Amino acid sequence: MERRGFVQSISALIGSMLLAVAGLGTVLIQGVASILNGKSQEGDWIPVDHIDRILPGKPTERTISYLTKDGWEEKNDRQKVLILFEESEPVVYSSSCPHLDCPVSLIPDEERFVCKCHMSYFDVQGKVMEGPSPRGLDPLPTKIEDGVLYCRWVRFQSGGSKSVEI
Repeated sequence: MERRGFVQSISALIGSMLLAVAGLGTVLIQGVASILNGKSQEGDWIPVDHIDRILPGKPTERTISYLTKDGWEEKNDRQKVLILFEESEPVVYSSSCPHLDCPVSLIPDEERFVCKCHMSYFDVQGKVMEGPSPRGLDPLPTKIEDGVLYCRWVRFQSGGSKSVEI
């Protein structure tokens, strides 16, 4: 190979590598930004309901609405939450089953919750009664302000015996 051909080959190789690194870096930065923007932040309190509309001792469901960001796209998401009382304080639980992330619903007549995908049942304290779920329902961060119950929507890793935020 002549000197001119060798220099051209090396230049093409280095140029290709630089373009690949720049492209990969852009993809990684956009992916990380998308994940960080899409995750609920500490200040993202979502109103659930007025505290006087939630009956102590009676499990209830409510639907919350919140804004999420995925890169530059913003969308309004809706999610069902489960409300239970523990020691006279309302506790808001995720409606995603800890087994495989299927939706959990209230059985009003029985005052318990069920995941119909694999028949996991949860009592009024969110504990597993029966089924394959490895843990009880995952509690969401809550606060009460001016008579309104607020929560933050958090996603949890499914399948494990401990609650891990994702």
